[in-house]
Amino acid sequence: MSMASAEPLYAIREHPRFLKDLEQLTTVFKVDAPTLDDIISGIKWALSHNPQVFPLAHDHAGLRVVKTNRVDRGLASVPMLRIWFRICDGNAVELLKVETLDLFL
Repeated sequence: MSMASAEPLYAIREHPRFLKDLEQLTTVFKVDAPTLDDIISGIKWALSHNPQVFPLAHDHAGLRVVKTNRVDRGLASVPMLRIWFRICDGNAVELLKVETLDLFL
């Protein structure tokens, strides 16, 4: 029986736009930072192990997308998110943009 490797196969890179979007979510839209960090960490883990399972974005050559569900932890919450990324060089994933899918935060 084979087990999936615990070691990441893909390096994760964060585009400056992605970092700016994360900052805006916590400062402008007042999204709970610790909960957002937990979600982003989980996505990074998944992308570092198997980014191909996430679909190619329609009409966006080579871009892929991750969508999350809304997370509510008592008073802390994070809206539904869409995270754009691409697989680079066969061994790296670049996170490009994050945006909320909720109309009202």
